[in-house]
Amino acid sequence: MFVYAHITDPAGRLLVLMSSEQHQWVLPGGEVGAHETRPDAVAYHARRILRVPVDPTGEEMAMHNGEYLINCAAISQRRIARINLPPRPAGKPYPEFRAFDFVPLTALPSRMRPDHRHLVRTALERGSSTSSRTSAHTS
Repeated sequence: MFVYAHITDPAGRLLVLMSSEQHQWVLPGGEVGAHETRPDAVAYHARRILRVPVDPTGEEMAMHNGEYLINCAAISQRRIARINLPPRPAGKPYPEFRAFDFVPLTALPSRMRPDHRHLVRTALERGSSTSSRTSAHTS
């Protein structure tokens, strides 16, 4: 089972990462350990990747094929400024992630990993995202 973080900035835009291996935009996340809850796992993986604290609300926004999209509190500008993607691991020619960006929920990148795009779109269709409701009111 895998979990991915739905993290937005104060403007309601979604955090995505550019994967060095897949050359696609992805959501931060990873595999759930045997004795971990889904919110704990998403907090761990997002913190490991971004190197800033992330606060999952516990809301499961979408699920598909054993992958869960977990809502997290919006990340402040101060925390955004402190994001520091991990360096290149030993023995690898490149880092795991080479960039991050915040994108409008209604305009996901064309090169986004398809299963991640599906999770976000499913969450938007359900209307379970506080940030999507907020961005809809501000558009």
